[in-house]
Amino acid sequence: MGVEYVSRVPPPPLDTLIDDLHFLEGVPPYTRLTLPPAPSTLLIVNLGAPFRVRAGTDIASAEYADGCVVTMPTRAWEFGLISYKKDSP
Repeated sequence: MGVEYVSRVPPPPLDTLIDDLHFLEGVPPYTRLTLPPAPSTLLIVNLGAPFRVRAGTDIASAEYADGCVVTMPTRAWEFGLISYKKDSP
């Protein structure tokens, strides 16, 4: 099964504050995604495993469990999913 990219307009009263909601549904076939600069603020709400964000050519990345806000990125940034292996019984 692949990943479906879903886009929705939020219902009132959120529609006055939020232009669009985007989310991935399913299991992603990748662990990292490079996103280009964007002229908007992004609020990332995480409902799954922790993720990492690395900006531009920075070596270090920041790990987030719940979410984060990315305000008008001026350079590409890398969004990475972290998968933890479960202990075997």
